[in-house]
Amino acid sequence: MAESMQVDAGSEDFKGTGQCLCGTVQYMISGEPIYSVVCHCCNCRRSTGTSFVTNTIFLKKDLKWQQSKDDALRCFEDMHTDSGTKLMRHFCQFCGSPIFATTPLWDEIVSVFAGTLNDQQAWKPMKEQYCDSKAPWLPDLGVTDRTCRGPGSGAPL
Repeated sequence: MAESMQVDAGSEDFKGTGQCLCGTVQYMISGEPIYSVVCHCCNCRRSTGTSFVTNTIFLKKDLKWQQSKDDALRCFEDMHTDSGTKLMRHFCQFCGSPIFATTPLWDEIVSVFAGTLNDQQAWKPMKEQYCDSKAPWLPDLGVTDRTCRGPGSGAPL
């Protein structure tokens, strides 16, 4: 299993590691996150079976596979997005854990599901989106960058 944080991976300075539930898919991340976000949209809720999703956005070039069977990752093309552009939801075919999502709207980034990160203590949301869909029983997260809809919607709360 991958050690959390400070992995010696040769000449690169890796910042963190993560994996799926069964451990078949393991990754390392170098570089700083662009931002971390809590999403309350119905597609994220349905894709995970939870009330919201926590993601951290990184540059794709900073995501490295540490271990993975060649056929372990599967992808669901979510076509029912606000933008109308598909969101590629990548998950482990063996345990079903969502690992990351990508979109052609911003091809240089990857949205890593924060629950797969090995170091949960370091994670903190910077943004909250789709707050108009937020479950009413959820507490205020103390995030100041909140929007009614998704990124770039220009609809702050």
